[in-house]
Amino acid sequence: MDKAIRVVGLIAALVLVGCGGSGGGGGIAKFSGTAATGAPMAGATVEIYDSTGAIISTVKADQSGDFETPSMNSLTGPYVIKATLDGKSLYSVQAKGEEARVNVTPHTNLIAALLSPSGNAENLSTEIKSDKAVATEDKIGSKKEIVKNIISPVTKVLEVTSVDPISSKISANGQGYDRALDSTNIFIMPEVNGSTKTSNIQVTYKTKLDFTDAQKSNLKTVGFKNTTAMLM
Repeated sequence: MDKAIRVVGLIAALVLVGCGGSGGGGGIAKFSGTAATGAPMAGATVEIYDSTGAIISTVKADQSGDFETPSMNSLTGPYVIKATLDGKSLYSVQAKGEEARVNVTPHTNLIAALLSPSGNAENLSTEIKSDKAVATEDKIGSKKEIVKNIISPVTKVLEVTSVDPISSKISANGQGYDRALDSTNIFIMPEVNGSTKTSNIQVTYKTKLDFTDAQKSNLKTVGFKNTTAMLM
């Protein structure tokens, strides 16, 4: 009898393991972060999309641009986070269902655009729906490093260190990393050439990069395509 009980218990344990696996990015998701362009996106509508393209949570950012979702159970990543204010939207991305900080800024929007096969952050949720491998944790990490490199002329001058565009703590008050947001202007123009979709990206550094000459503005603009960003 004891042996039978042990066998039943083993079977039950195996069933639980099979049902409770964490493959595919499932689990409990709870995101908090800041939606900001330099200035806070006060009152922005923040929507969370799972890998099926469904909106699984909608919250409002407060006057500081800060937001927090409720816990979302048994969902599947990657996730796209969209913040909209006055008809303009910015995007961010998170690979796994976990409790995480996920900011939404022009810098994270650039990460989303670089992840998008079409070079358009607006398409990323649909593209993930077709292929989750578009936004794996490794791919998000590699695009994040590209963006950190792109904004490094500003972060070095401003002495802003240890920047993670997605997960760094941001206060939209003109200090710290928020100064880097204030000091970069990112313009993304999607284009279609036949069946090929790409985007032209222009980054303007809105702060002096060289203070050795008081008469020299030394503002700089760089341009590249989403497909060539890896070369930067």
